[in-house]
Amino acid sequence: MTRRLLPAALLAVAASSATAQTAPPFLPRDYFQRYANEFPEPVYTGGLGLRRIPVPFPIDLRLTYVRHPLYTEFGAETRYRDTTFALGRFRNDARGATLGAFRVELTHDPSNGLQFGGFVRDSGQICTNDAGTSIDPADPINNVCRRYVSTDNYGKFSVGYAKVYGPFRLLGEGGYAFQGAASTPYARAEAFAGVAADKGQFAYNTYAVTRIFAGTNGKAQLSADAYLSGTIRPEPNFSVTLSHFERQVAGDAPIGFFNLGNYRRTNLDTTLTLDATAGPLTLRNVQYHAERVWYEKRFSRNELSAAFKVDLNAAYLNVVPRYDFSLHTAGVRTDVLLRTPTGAFGPTIDYARTPAANNTVTTAWRFGITFGPR
Repeated sequence: MTRRLLPAALLAVAASSATAQTAPPFLPRDYFQRYANEFPEPVYTGGLGLRRIPVPFPIDLRLTYVRHPLYTEFGAETRYRDTTFALGRFRNDARGATLGAFRVELTHDPSNGLQFGGFVRDSGQICTNDAGTSIDPADPINNVCRRYVSTDNYGKFSVGYAKVYGPFRLLGEGGYAFQGAASTPYARAEAFAGVAADKGQFAYNTYAVTRIFAGTNGKAQLSADAYLSGTIRPEPNFSVTLSHFERQVAGDAPIGFFNLGNYRRTNLDTTLTLDATAGPLTLRNVQYHAERVWYEKRFSRNELSAAFKVDLNAAYLNVVPRYDFSLHTAGVRTDVLLRTPTGAFGPTIDYARTPAANNTVTTAWRFGITFGPR
């Protein structure tokens, strides 16, 4: 069997317990908490760099710089006072991509009140052959790039208003949208209703969204979303969560990138907390996650994992082996956390191995930084 190693290493940041850390006086007080919402993203072949790293400024500014084999990804993003700012060329997943996807955005969208903003994006640039088919110049079989094709720019500029009434939120918006040579003024209306509760042994979360996009070009699309999630905890150390998301769509949106499609997904998540200790080794929990995408007639996730902790006094390890029965992917994540007076931090390494075509194997590495309790 031939083994193909993809040296994909993307430095990302992740922490579920960063709030336990107290920042030194020279850093913003919430600096370590900014890591709490960051999760490792899929790595890309040959990628190496930093994605969405928090900068120690009072404003939560995130920087991205990743070198890919054929292009460089770079940019800055922040969310400040209900406003999103972004500028850069970000990741491009298209085959044969030789330029990152451009994005400039200013969007003010609080849950309640005046809404305004806009963005301009493109899908970067791809390498094609004479027939116009996208190819990867790094592929030794198809390594002749005849020409580069830039994809259409697209974007919108809008103003609107949102109002919250208890569990309901209403939104109205008007603006101008374009994609390539097509453009149109448009209107959007959206209604949201949701409720959630936790009763101890039982918890639920449900919401529904209805929206319509209509343009002066005569096109309109109506869509409706529904989500329902229920969790039961028959024992304090055992939980089962079943959730379902459904989207149904009718019509054609006035501009292509507004278009939504029918979608149906069901998730099952179970967690058995054990905290079984033998010397320095603790089996913390066993988890099972399944995700079924119904229109694609497949399980996109069917994964069993276990979480171990190894206590080494001055440091401890979190080790999480896993196996996905749908993708036949085996992986393990290891966190090495050094204890400090205010918490613990250290590197995290994630390895995954997936069978590929022609009896080859795809391997991927992910490196990052993680924080945890002392």
